[in-house]
Amino acid sequence: MLTREKDILFVSEEMPYEGWMEKMLKAYPAENAGWSIFNKNGETSLIWDIDDNLLKNREMPCYSERDPWNRKIRKWIFNEDDSPSVWLPVDDIHRQSFEVPENAIQYAWTSIEGRCFCLYLVQ
Repeated sequence: MLTREKDILFVSEEMPYEGWMEKMLKAYPAENAGWSIFNKNGETSLIWDIDDNLLKNREMPCYSERDPWNRKIRKWIFNEDDSPSVWLPVDDIHRQSFEVPENAIQYAWTSIEGRCFCLYLVQ
């Protein structure tokens, strides 16, 4: 299957400014239950706690491929020579300088208003 370029999210190294996620969640409330904010050293991402959410019978985002706004998570690439991915193990993260949540096992990227940020599955 061919992937069109517009279907792929190109992730840049520019991270959203501190407080951006809180502002966006007010403007665009999350529709897909189970996500929470992770913020450390000015970097913001969203986390989905596997154990807590499975107890509430919520489908894991790596299976449903849905982001917090219930949109399909697009394939993304970080570097020009990467193959498009949806979810990857945290061990394969492209920049080790990211503030990765403790116990994170997989990550993906999504965007709002052209700003990319990480989604993490934590255990």
